Amino acid sequence: MAGLIALGIKEVKRRPVISLGIFWFFITLSVESSIIPIRDALFEHRLYLPMFGFSLVVANILFSVFSKKRLWVLVVSGIIVMVLGTAAFQRNKVWKDSITLWSDVIAKNPDNWRGRTNLGLAMHNEGWVELAIEQYLKALHLNPNYPFAHHNIGNALQDLGHIDRAIEHYKEALRINPEYAYAHHNLGFALEKQGRLDEAIEHYQSALRITPDYEDAHYNLGNALLKQGHIDQAIEHYREVLRLVPYHVDAHNNLAVALFGKGDKRGAIDHFREALRINPDYPGARHNLDLLLKTQ
Repeated sequence: MAGLIALGIKEVKRRPVISLGIFWFFITLSVESSIIPIRDALFEHRLYLPMFGFSLVVANILFSVFSKKRLWVLVVSGIIVMVLGTAAFQRNKVWKDSITLWSDVIAKNPDNWRGRTNLGLAMHNEGWVELAIEQYLKALHLNPNYPFAHHNIGNALQDLGHIDRAIEHYKEALRINPEYAYAHHNLGFALEKQGRLDEAIEHYQSALRITPDYEDAHYNLGNALLKQGHIDQAIEHYREVLRLVPYHVDAHNNLAVALFGKGDKRGAIDHFREALRINPDYPGARHNLDLLLKTQ
């Protein structure tokens, strides 16, 4: 590296394009990779911009070596383009979807716990929950203090109905990172399933303290408060959801229910109608709206 930099300095006047390519590479790369330690030494996107400098040097060398034989320049350039085009085509197979991408990461580095966690998440999103749990467990074997893996395995276990085990992993994620908003929210959701509303509300509130615009936390906190009969507070959170996501059909429906509970029939009708405008087949909204209109 020192030799390349020295070459770049030496060739500034005689071959400025070579110097430009060398310094372009090092300067643009220094933004992300320098003497400061980083987690992933090999990460291809760091080279997207710097490789322009390398390509510039290669092109300049080609035209210098074959300055009197431009046909050879075209032939060699054509070969380079074909080779790189084939490599890009092969690489696209890896980038086909999240599962192929993270499987490639794991194949090259089996001990990458973040890669295994992300592979598990991709599998979970495809509905392969048991396979996702296997990857999460392998990630935790490699790094027991990785909160993201604990959180994700909690989500997978909750989907399978293993609420107690899910709660254990959410709590472990929060032990490692007490400011993990998603873990607070999903722990609250699991506790609510067990009927532990007071604890659930505490965790929803913690999630909102960390991330005030977390719409799912507002929505589920509103549901928990409504179950406890705190209608005014529930209405506040449903309105906050609709401020963040105006087309949130569940929030419109549940806000209508809460408004009806307060005796605001006009407001309830408006939000039932909005829920049905967003989703004409929304279960329950049509029936509730018909009942309300009859009372009017």
